[in-house]
Amino acid sequence: MYLIVHCPRCGSYRLIKGQRTFKCFSCGNTTTLKADYVVATASSADEARRKIVELKTSKAARRE
Repeated sequence: MYLIVHCPRCGSYRLIKGQRTFKCFSCGNTTTLKADYVVATASSADEARRKIVELKTSKAARRE
């Protein structure tokens, strides 16, 4: 199971798999995983990547 999480500090998305903590690639913040940070789940890495692209696209569209 793959989890798509967002960083509580900067809001960027990250794909993780079975980790208790994750480090944001954008701001470097290390965060303990909480259910509040999980945005979506996926059964494969490819599916998860597609979901991240969709999330980033919709986030950019909301800014405009």
